[in-house]
Amino acid sequence: MKVAVLHNFNDIRIEDWPVPEVEKGEALIRMRACGICSGDVMPWYIEKKAPLVLGHEPAGEIVALGEGVTDFQLGDPVFVHHHAPCMSCHYCNCGDYVLCETWKRSRIVPGGLAEYVKIPAVNLKQDTLKLPPEVDYLAGTLVEPLACVVKGMRRLGVKPGDKVLIIGLGVMGALFVALARHMGASKVIGLDMVPYRLQKALEIGAHEVVDVSRENARGRLIELFGDVDGGGCGADRVVVGPGSIPAMAQGISCAAPGATVLFLPL
Repeated sequence: MKVAVLHNFNDIRIEDWPVPEVEKGEALIRMRACGICSGDVMPWYIEKKAPLVLGHEPAGEIVALGEGVTDFQLGDPVFVHHHAPCMSCHYCNCGDYVLCETWKRSRIVPGGLAEYVKIPAVNLKQDTLKLPPEVDYLAGTLVEPLACVVKGMRRLGVKPGDKVLIIGLGVMGALFVALARHMGASKVIGLDMVPYRLQKALEIGAHEVVDVSRENARGRLIELFGDVDGGGCGADRVVVGPGSIPAMAQGISCAAPGATVLFLPL
C-alpha cells in the first residue's frame, strides 16, 4: 500500500509498505478520507516523533475482520479515533479519558494517511463509530474535531438562552457556532476577518458576524449583546480560538460578569 511518511516538514515521502494483517478482535479499513489537524502541521510538536504517518481523523470502509468481531461487518463505513480508553480505570471512571494509560498507548496503524489502516482491538471496541447513511466519508472526518467542540461546550456550560461569542471562525470556530445554535443559545455572534469564514458562519447558524478588519469590534458587540454594568459586552459564554494574547484579552473584555471564557487555540 502507499503511505505518506513524514521524515521532517521538508521531507514527506510516499512509500510502499505492506498492508497490515489483522489479528483477533481487530479490523482493517480502506481509507476514504482523512482530516488534517492543526497539530499535524506544527513542526515543534510533530518532528520530534518522526518518522511517522500523520492522520488521526480517518473515515473508511471495513475490508477485513479479525476473529471474534461481531459488532461490525465487511463494508461498514466507520470513523475510528486514533486513541481509545480502557473505560474501566480510575481516570476513565472520572471521565478523564486522555489520562488513561490505555488511551496513551493505543493508536491506529500506521496512521490515517495510508491506503489501509489497522484498527487494534481496543480502538475497535471502545472508539470506532459506524457512520449513518446520511453522513458520508468527508463529513465523517469531522467526528473527532466535533468531539473536541462538544467537550469545550460542556466546559463552557452553555445553556438554552445563553448569549455566545465565538472569536475565530475557522473549522473549529464554525463547529462551535453550529453546536451553540443546536444547544439553544439565544444569540450566537462570530468574529473573524476572512469574508469566506464570516459568510459560512452565517450559513450554519450565527445570528450576526463582525468583520474585525472593517468594524470596531467592541462597539459592534455592545450593539449586539448590550453593555453590562461592571464591564463586558453581555456575552454569557466566550470561545477564543486564536492563540494570541490580544485575542485572549479581547475575549475576557467581552465577557459579562459571571460569564465563562474558553481558550481553545483553533
